[in-house]
Amino acid sequence: LVIYILERYAGYFGRNGNEKVPTISIKGKSLYFRDTFVSMDKKKKTITLPTIYGKFELKFNGSINLSRLDKEKFGGNYIVQQKAFVVAVDIPFKPKYERESSILSFDLNKTPKHWIVLNDGTIIARPPVIDQLCDDIREINKLLDADKKKPVAERQLRSKQRRPLRLKWKRLHKKLKNEIRKVCESIVQRVEDSKSLLSIDSVKTGQTNGTFGQDHLIPLLQTMCENKGIPFYVIPCKNTSRRCNSCGYIDKDNRKDTDTFKCVSCGHAVSAHSNAADNIAHQAQRLFDVACPYGNYARRSVDTLVTKYASSTTKASL
Repeated sequence: LVIYILERYAGYFGRNGNEKVPTISIKGKSLYFRDTFVSMDKKKKTITLPTIYGKFELKFNGSINLSRLDKEKFGGNYIVQQKAFVVAVDIPFKPKYERESSILSFDLNKTPKHWIVLNDGTIIARPPVIDQLCDDIREINKLLDADKKKPVAERQLRSKQRRPLRLKWKRLHKKLKNEIRKVCESIVQRVEDSKSLLSIDSVKTGQTNGTFGQDHLIPLLQTMCENKGIPFYVIPCKNTSRRCNSCGYIDKDNRKDTDTFKCVSCGHAVSAHSNAADNIAHQAQRLFDVACPYGNYARRSVDTLVTKYASSTTKASL
């Protein structure tokens, strides 16, 4: 396969010179092919890969969502270690129900006591087992990061010492994900029972904070909502902690500290976490009101989306 791809690269360069070529990336022990080169026979359960020695046909034992693959040819990710070829396809999101109740939103925090604060007043403290796993991961990160920018000769840990630390880091993250999944299931069940819309905080992972569960909780909630057909928005976190949910005034001085919020404009005083949760619900309501499709908008501007879909809704009504 590698030789075949390199030959295609050579041919592309011969025809097009230095123009942009189809992207192929190598990460770890896998190869990602954006170009369409694999064909499949669903009845025979085979995939056919072209090589310099001709077409090579492989039997496959099973597939997830085989019915979704309706194209004749496609690219994908060939994972050498697992002997698997993974294909990503776009699947239209069909909600299980239209929102009948209020919006359930939450503010996700680093502090264990106020780990998840929902806009209905519920506070979920970070369970001790998750707290311990986060601490263990953080300690390994300190060891690995200490040598990251140093020359090889000055590093305290040699490759043989770093390898078991990375393996331990992966095992800890796997345990962390399993524990956080339990919390996600309870949140999603609450949303499903009340036929609400889930508004997800998109607080980002940072080098300074490290993991406090956000790197697993956010994607897990999104996946669960997609699988169950539960309406959801992932909301950009910009200004959600600075905006006053009472008057709408935005100022960094509104949030006095981690737990306290007092608006410098109207004087509204409330828990900083509940204020942020209300703001996240507010942004979701704005998207819902202009019929913005459900999905992840963590990297988008809510103002831009509202303008875009409000305009399209007006044209449709005319």
